[in-house]
Amino acid sequence: MVRLNESIECLITFCSTILFIVSFTLSLYFSLHGGKGCRFSLANPLLITSFFLIAVAFLGFCSPFSTINSIVYLILLFFSIVSFAIFLVYLIPITHAPATKASPELGSKEQHLGDYSNFLKNLFVNDESDWHDILISCVIRTQVCTNLAGHSKLQTGAAFYKKNLSPIESGCCRPPIECRFDYVNATFWTAPASGAAVYDSDCFNWRNEQKTLCYNCDSCKAGVLEYARKDLRIWAIVNLVLVLFLFSAWLALLFSLGEEEETLELH
Repeated sequence: MVRLNESIECLITFCSTILFIVSFTLSLYFSLHGGKGCRFSLANPLLITSFFLIAVAFLGFCSPFSTINSIVYLILLFFSIVSFAIFLVYLIPITHAPATKASPELGSKEQHLGDYSNFLKNLFVNDESDWHDILISCVIRTQVCTNLAGHSKLQTGAAFYKKNLSPIESGCCRPPIECRFDYVNATFWTAPASGAAVYDSDCFNWRNEQKTLCYNCDSCKAGVLEYARKDLRIWAIVNLVLVLFLFSAWLALLFSLGEEEETLELH
C-alpha cells in the first residue's frame, strides 16, 4: 500500500513537472517571438520559474531511487521554497504601482521615469543597446503611434486630451503635457513661439517626424517600464500562489511523516 507521504511527494513532483513544461515553453516562446510585442519582460522571469520547478521535480524524481529519504527531501524542498519566496517578496514591492496621479486635464496618467525602481531601469532601459532593441520590438514594430494617429484623425485637441491612452501611447507618441505644445493631431504638435512651458529634456527631444516622435524621451522609457512592471507583478503574484501551494504540500508531507513515526513507535 502506498504511504501518504509518498503520495504527497508524487503529487508535488507531478505538478512541478507539468508547470515546468508550461513555464519553460512560454519562456522559449517569448524569447523567440518577443520581437513581435511587449512580452519581452516575461521571458527571463518564466525561465527562473522553470529552474525552480525543475529543481523541485528533480528532488521528487530522485527521492525513491537514491539515498534521499523523506526527511532529507523535506529539508531540501523547504530551502528551495523559502529561497524562491524571498526572491518574490523582494520583487513584489519593486513592481508596485508608482504613486502617479492623473492630471485633471488628461484622461490617462503620465508616467515619469524617476518613479520606477533602479532595478527595473537597469533591467530594461538604462543600457542603450537593450533599450534600442526593446523600443523596436515593443513600440516601432507594433506601430502603436501609427495606430493611435489613425484612430484619432477626426478628434479635436480637447477630445484627444481626454482620451484614455496606454502608457506607451502616452509616453512615446506625444510630448508630455507639461511642454504645453499645441495639438495638431495625435502625433503632430507644435511648440508655441515662446518655446516649451518647462525646461524638460523630453520637450526638446520631441520631433514631429513619425520615425522619431518621443522615442528618445524619458517618458517613453517610463511607458515601456509601466508595461513591464504590470507583467512582472502579475508573474510575481502568480508565482507567490504557486509557492503557497508547494508550502501547503510541504506542511502536509511533514504532518504525514510525523503521524507515520507515531504509528511506528506504537508498534
